[in-house]
Amino acid sequence: MTKAKAAFDKFDADGGGTIEIEELTNVLKNMGQDPSPEELKAIIDVIDQDGNGELDFEEFLKLL
Repeated sequence: MTKAKAAFDKFDADGGGTIEIEELTNVLKNMGQDPSPEELKAIIDVIDQDGNGELDFEEFLKLL
C-alpha cells in the first residue's frame, strides 16, 4: 500500500471509499490548514470531478 493510499484510508473515517467534507476538514487540519466552510466547498468544487460532493482516491491524489 502506498503512503497516499494509507493516508486516504486514515481520513476516510467511515470506510466508505470516499472522503466527505467533514473528513476533508480533518485532512486539511492535519496538513496545518484551517479552511472555512466556503473554502472547503471551493476545494470540493474544483477537485471533485464526478460532482458527487466527495473525494475518491484519484481526486484525493490531486489534492495532495
